[in-house]
Amino acid sequence: MSGKRDDDPDSGDAPWPGGGTPDPNREVRRDIYIADISARLRYACRHLSDDEFARLVLDMAEMKLRFASIDAASWPHPRS
Repeated sequence: MSGKRDDDPDSGDAPWPGGGTPDPNREVRRDIYIADISARLRYACRHLSDDEFARLVLDMAEMKLRFASIDAASWPHPRS
């Protein structure tokens, strides 16, 4: 399953947008997202092979992490 996105070095593989500070809880959140997405989609995606399903879940978890990171960086936090 190699496509343009897989060959693109700027495909979003960076763990945080814009080269900012890394999120120390990223791996924990990623594992939680994977477990949640996998549980929700397993029945609906039973036609996929195990490898295809794992790739789909991983892609969705990474996308969710990137969007959360972008949202956190773009919205100012109120000061206490």
